[in-house]
Amino acid sequence: MKMFGLWFGGSSYATPYPDQREEFSSIQDAKDELWRRSENWDGSTPCVDDSEMLLYRCDPATTHDPYPDLRLFFGTRGGVRQERC
Repeated sequence: MKMFGLWFGGSSYATPYPDQREEFSSIQDAKDELWRRSENWDGSTPCVDDSEMLLYRCDPATTHDPYPDLRLFFGTRGGVRQERC
């Protein structure tokens, strides 16, 4: 199932725009990408560890109902968790 993600994190605290969406082939691919970003940060963006990603089943740039389906975030022990929105 194709998923679209909007990532909140990095050096900017701004809310991402729908045209900044990323396409993933599965929820697991999105989780892996969020994890990669936390592993590869260079210390200049400490908020990466507190980042999260909202996942949509439909493209948020083209839909009239842009509510996320899932939220991916880091749990208290460092793993990537998911919750329904």
